[in-house]
Amino acid sequence: MIIIPQEYQDLELSKPEKVFISLIKNKLDSNSYMVLKVNPVGENSVNVLILPRGVCFLETVLFEDISIVKSMISLLMMMKQKVEEKLYNKLLIHRYFNIKSNENIFLKFPFSYKFYLPAISKDVLLNVLTSPNEREFAEKYCLFSEYKTMISSSIEDFVDLLLANPSYPYSADWQSFDNESINILIHLIAPEYTIPRITEYKYDTVVEGKTTSKFSNQDYAIKPGDLTVDVLRLDDDQINIINNIKKGHQLILACAGSGKSVLLISKCFKVASLHPDKQFLITCKNRNLSNLYDWRINVAGFRNRNVKCCTFDKLCQDLLAEVGIPFQMSDFERTFQKAREALIKGKITRRFYGIFIDEIQIFKSEWYEFCYNLLESHVPENYFFTICGDKSQDIVANIKQGNAPWQGNPNLPKYTGRSIRIEKNYRNTIQINSFVDRFTQNAKVYFRKLGIDMEMNEDLFLRGKAFRNGPKPEVILTDRFNEAQEVINKVLYLKEERNIPLSEIAVLFYYRQYVPESYYIYKWLKDKLNIYYLEYSELISTDESYGVLYGDRRGLSLCTIESSLGLDFQAIIICGLKSLGAYYKTKNISTFSGDIEELEQYKEDFYKNINTLYTACTRARDYLYIILTEDRDKSIYSRLLLDSINE
Repeated sequence: MIIIPQEYQDLELSKPEKVFISLIKNKLDSNSYMVLKVNPVGENSVNVLILPRGVCFLETVLFEDISIVKSMISLLMMMKQKVEEKLYNKLLIHRYFNIKSNENIFLKFPFSYKFYLPAISKDVLLNVLTSPNEREFAEKYCLFSEYKTMISSSIEDFVDLLLANPSYPYSADWQSFDNESINILIHLIAPEYTIPRITEYKYDTVVEGKTTSKFSNQDYAIKPGDLTVDVLRLDDDQINIINNIKKGHQLILACAGSGKSVLLISKCFKVASLHPDKQFLITCKNRNLSNLYDWRINVAGFRNRNVKCCTFDKLCQDLLAEVGIPFQMSDFERTFQKAREALIKGKITRRFYGIFIDEIQIFKSEWYEFCYNLLESHVPENYFFTICGDKSQDIVANIKQGNAPWQGNPNLPKYTGRSIRIEKNYRNTIQINSFVDRFTQNAKVYFRKLGIDMEMNEDLFLRGKAFRNGPKPEVILTDRFNEAQEVINKVLYLKEERNIPLSEIAVLFYYRQYVPESYYIYKWLKDKLNIYYLEYSELISTDESYGVLYGDRRGLSLCTIESSLGLDFQAIIICGLKSLGAYYKTKNISTFSGDIEELEQYKEDFYKNINTLYTACTRARDYLYIILTEDRDKSIYSRLLLDSINE
């Protein structure tokens, strides 16, 4: 079952409702939906079960006193009739759901409105009711405490019960909902979770004697009335940004937490809806980020068939598979070279009208060029090519000698005058944002000492303005033998004292292990989590065939910093930093000497490690903890973090 919203811990759900969700969610497959705590007709809050065969609106009544419930039955009967009529009229207005017969209009599918009384036994209530109408109402339209047993023993019988006794007629030919009708239905009952199809406003023009339909710039603009804006909670500044993404090439530079990924999704699907006959691509390098895209798209109701969303690795594989060229999934570099060669030779023929690339800073320049060459046209008025990134999150060191992947090639687009900077931070609290800002400013001092010229680069370490307050970040100094336990202590504190769900906690580490120093932080973490019976998911790989998908994770997330790119969590615990700078011996600035070649390697590693820490810290929305096993004298990275936390 798909639950909307997926993270529902902050909703005002009663304990019986949470139990109900827990019981039913694993009994039904992904063709069923449960939309929580919505108010579709302005009356009472309900939970809505969308099942293949029909829909049930379920209102929870929490009274435990049988005498009170007895006195309420007549009120519930009136409420049901009133709300059902409003729901019926609301559902009936959409042409997708109504059907005509003998001048009458009625719904295609059955729906019911029922009351859930989790503290009341059916037999007890029936024994105190004397009116036949009230007894009939209780039997037909109420669910009682006994139905927890029915859910566990026979979900089919329970579904029959939910959909039994619909008050309004429906089509005898009704079979089930498809994807499109699910989206429309959710739009009608919970518009905050959906993005409707965009109406195509066209104007006709005559070209060489032929009338053709064209779109104006106004058509590409997202308006405050578009539900796209409402669903993704975009503010006025974000609306302005996506409306500034015009045809041709566009570069969006933004700090971590600025919502650039949301903007890409919104703009891509807006344009795709205006051009249903064209193909569009959303791509990135990180598998977890791509899966997050899929999750957001599914929850938002995007179903456009002309949009392909995948990692760059998967894109290369799919392009080769389409033309029958074999490849090895385990050898990406070889796969990419095959795809590149096939594209040059014209064997790959698929083209896209619009391409949107996220986290472009971790693309190699040749990957970026490959994507550009997948456009069906290179005439600016005939394509959308939008790239989005943050130079400060170049955690794989693809920015060489100051040139980002989109810079340095004279044959590719130049973004002078075509770049947008986002100056708001929607993710991090003021306290986390200030800490990261101090950290980056302190790091720049060492950049200057090492001769790393970053001051001239205005796009490095962009820091947007944050708006939410929260607790101060913490840096905990311990030793390697107690590091995993310190992580557990923070997890338990967040879970038990701050009521943070495990699914909103992520533990990030640099490498899973560093064998030269017998440092196996990943294994130690898993051992401790198992001892404390804490559920976790492993989001540690960018490989398409390995690891848990973002949407399938359970419990807290274990993730390398690299694999966390593009993700965020309410609480982040960073550990495993002992291996940071160990290989190239960049922990101590006094070692930055020797021949020029070695010094350049030191500089590159130091710069990459600062970006890595920046990326890790900016994953946190509200809580940030950093566990260190080396003091300021043993590691320059520890010194920077400790100095930044203490200012």
